[in-house]
Amino acid sequence: MKARVRVQEAAFVYGVDPESKKASALKAEFENMGIPFAFLSAECWDKTVGFCVGASGAQEFGQAPVPRQEREVFLMKEFSAARREQVLADFREGRLPKIELKAIVTPHNQTWTLGELITELGKEHACMQAYQELRRLAAKAQTAGEPAASLTQPLERAQELLRSKTPQPEEVYRAAAEKLRAAMGK
Repeated sequence: MKARVRVQEAAFVYGVDPESKKASALKAEFENMGIPFAFLSAECWDKTVGFCVGASGAQEFGQAPVPRQEREVFLMKEFSAARREQVLADFREGRLPKIELKAIVTPHNQTWTLGELITELGKEHACMQAYQELRRLAAKAQTAGEPAASLTQPLERAQELLRSKTPQPEEVYRAAAEKLRAAMGK
């Protein structure tokens, strides 16, 4: 009979000063939840995510060094879906201090350097912000009544992008938002 190995969940934060009020609040909340919590130091930037979070068999160094960024990142290792949703809700509702970038440690991203992961998360975050801005503008344009002729084409393009199942680069959303904003006279 095979023995079951219970993999323990853990939370990690990069880019937060361990001596700050934010750090104290994070640490206290995760202690209350019974989730092991650790700060990742600046030395982790060029090391693999797996190595930084203590994944067994993880290589220490990755392949591609990337320029350093000052970003705060929250990593979840081995969280159940329910626990993950609970923690994300705690961030959204302000029970946990704001950290913009969040990620789940996966077998795929464990081989990336922490720097690569943070760079990719930053790109995804910027893209989502551009998408959300386009969504807000399109909703505002739709509720403004009968659109002016100059608004029709930019609004149709925005709606097409928002309906698409294929994510677009940030620049595409930003350009569509800019055209829509100009057509709305904003």
